[in-house]
Amino acid sequence: MATGGEHLVESLPQGSWIALTELHDMLDEGKHYLARLDNPRGFFSVEATLAKCVTFPTVSVAAITGDSAEVSCHLQIESIERFDAPAAQVMEELANRTMQ
Repeated sequence: MATGGEHLVESLPQGSWIALTELHDMLDEGKHYLARLDNPRGFFSVEATLAKCVTFPTVSVAAITGDSAEVSCHLQIESIERFDAPAAQVMEELANRTMQ
């Protein structure tokens, strides 16, 4: 709540990271959600929420990235559908791949 209430982000432990997935879509959806409310009074705005989020280290995740003034890293992502094994075996294979 914007008036006197604590924002969810404020309750995160120190040292937390926030992942923002498909940031542009997320911001649009937040604005549309607030616009559909009969009375959005008492809710944080999308801009205020984003401002609170970026007080923590953040990672933006997007299928297709746009221009950014921040440090960017492009990660190769592969489907895990090929894994047809018990979870322990899958985890072991993934752990071995990260060490390569």
